Amino acid sequence: MRWLTIRVAAVVLLATVGQATAQITIDSDTTIDYYVDDDAGPLYVVEGASPPTTVDIVSPADINSPVRVFDSSILNMFGGTLGYNVLGAFDSSTANIFGGTIYRGESYGSSTVNLSGGDGSLRWECYDSSTINVSAGGFIDDLETLGSNTVTMSGGQIGFFTARGTTAVNMSGGLIEDIEAHNGTVVEMSAGEILQLQTYGTEVTLFDGVIGRDLRANESTVRMFDGYVHYMDLDDFSRLEMFDGEVDEMKVYDSSVAHIWGGKVLGNFIVSDSSTDDDRKLFGELDAPKSGSTTSIAMIYGGQFDGNLRAAGFSEVHIFGGQFHRDIMGREFRAFDSSVITIRGSEFNYDYGEIPDSSGTLTGILTNGDLIDVQFDVYEDASIVLVVPEPATLALLCMGALALLLYASRERRRTT
Repeated sequence: MRWLTIRVAAVVLLATVGQATAQITIDSDTTIDYYVDDDAGPLYVVEGASPPTTVDIVSPADINSPVRVFDSSILNMFGGTLGYNVLGAFDSSTANIFGGTIYRGESYGSSTVNLSGGDGSLRWECYDSSTINVSAGGFIDDLETLGSNTVTMSGGQIGFFTARGTTAVNMSGGLIEDIEAHNGTVVEMSAGEILQLQTYGTEVTLFDGVIGRDLRANESTVRMFDGYVHYMDLDDFSRLEMFDGEVDEMKVYDSSVAHIWGGKVLGNFIVSDSSTDDDRKLFGELDAPKSGSTTSIAMIYGGQFDGNLRAAGFSEVHIFGGQFHRDIMGREFRAFDSSVITIRGSEFNYDYGEIPDSSGTLTGILTNGDLIDVQFDVYEDASIVLVVPEPATLALLCMGALALLLYASRERRRTT
């Protein structure tokens, strides 16, 4: 392999105490296809007489020095290797990764990084207001955002993703194995798959796509217009607005609130705050609810529920609509502790007010016109209460219908 030759605009020797450190400055269009030793010092790509400066790295390049791109300069990596030093994008520069091997990268300022190829175990850190775009063929093993960053993903794969600051994540394809999203992060998903999503003080909007394992929300807001979630856990004052889509199993804990206008909950739907030994026995293989004395609330205006509905602790479940039938084996309502399930409708087989029986079958017509036919069990100080629908209930149902219309309108604009 050839050593670095004079293909750059300038080589500056910076004197330091006891030694001289080289710095290579590139300010004109250059192709690097050769070996660069680490003794050569960092490579700086800056604006020259004819900006932007464009540097292409192609095979068999083997660069063992840090590469830093400044101003509006452009770095295109088609092949070769950057060794274990950092590729840094600064200012309004652009780094396009089409191939080759990079092990670590950082982006600052308003720089943009586009990944559509490459290999290796890449760790990338984003600061300031930088943007990173991942498309088909792109791969990041470990991504961390620490500023007002934007991450757009239309394909490719990210292993572990930690989002801090006020990061905006827009996902329309590809696979993310694990996201840990912290305060201020906004996640929008319209396609692709996330295996596990954990949120802490964030906003999540699912227009479509798949959460293949868990969505665990803490002090977060989740809006679901479509898509699939295997397991949804709402914790610590979280809020859910669900209009469509499917969830295998859902739990609402610790002062969280769930509003459900549509969609399907295929398995158990649990609303709870407290935990006792009796709860653990009654919940079987499911996790027992967490301890506390606060109130979790579920407001159900519609949708389909194929599993059991279980309320415990001091929780409240308000049912205005929804498809609850005994055509699926084992479907029933269970109320534990001091929980209350309030059902609004007409033509019930019990009188209005608290149902006096501790077990039985409830039939009737819910406020939105859905039929209800379920078995129920009531334990301890819990209760199931039948209520005449109030006029205000119709306004709430209309809100759900309006949200669905807005969603349909957005989807039409997105696909045209």
